[in-house]
Amino acid sequence: MTSTYRISTGEKAYILDGVKQNVREDGRGRFDTSTTRVETGYLLHVHGSARWTTLHNGTDVVVSVKASFDTPKHTTPGEGNISCNVTCREGLPDTISAAVLTRRLQRIFSIPEFLKELCISQSKYCWLLNIDVAIISYNGSALDNIVQATHAALNNVKLPKVSVIVGDGGLHILDVNDDPTVFTRLNTSVLPVSTSLWLLGGVPIIDTTMKEEMCSEASINLSMDRQQSICGLHMSGTHAVDPKVIKLCINAAGNITKGIFDSFNRTLAEEEKGNKRHDIISEEEAQAAGFNFL
Repeated sequence: MTSTYRISTGEKAYILDGVKQNVREDGRGRFDTSTTRVETGYLLHVHGSARWTTLHNGTDVVVSVKASFDTPKHTTPGEGNISCNVTCREGLPDTISAAVLTRRLQRIFSIPEFLKELCISQSKYCWLLNIDVAIISYNGSALDNIVQATHAALNNVKLPKVSVIVGDGGLHILDVNDDPTVFTRLNTSVLPVSTSLWLLGGVPIIDTTMKEEMCSEASINLSMDRQQSICGLHMSGTHAVDPKVIKLCINAAGNITKGIFDSFNRTLAEEEKGNKRHDIISEEEAQAAGFNFL
């Protein structure tokens, strides 16, 4: 479903002038991020989950991760598999769709170093992580929000302890420990986060609202890891971007990425230490969380 939201010429001029003066519509500067809230271990009967809420504009994303046994691909016998799916409860703008977000999320998290963590026995067994992303409400920066939420959910994943027993005739048998207190965690240190810079009148800004994106002529999305190394770069829009502006955006994204990871470390550590798992067990709680069973 796409949004039919439109913006007037006068409102567009107001937004562009505000960006030029470094005072955006909601009072933030060009490189100011909005306040976010992260809740992990949110859902029942999954191996990991997270809820990512942007407080200033109401963007709300819920991610669940379910693990199952799979066979490694012939081309990558020492790696596991992931499968991403993005759905949106409310309309996305005409420039993007849930299918596009699904493909880009799949590419961003298909890091070989991470996929090797999912291999149980080379060419025999591996984990398949089914990553389901539900955009409950949306008001800009779709890719950044779902990537950060997915990163938090993967950090929350707890997999049962599994060992491989070689039986008669060389048959490999999986031995799964059914003790819920014995589990393994994923190494998410190699995973990137996403930073999108949107150009309004040639001026880059981050953490955009839907109105600001409708006023933009181009965007640059960068995926960077903890060392600020570029894992992926995607450009879109109706205008060409000056190479000097691209270089400026890359430098800015590096600083922003460092801040995101610093905030991640603090927030997720507090979640693990102080918050108990919140299981949604009733229809009322599900509706309050944004799910509709009808």
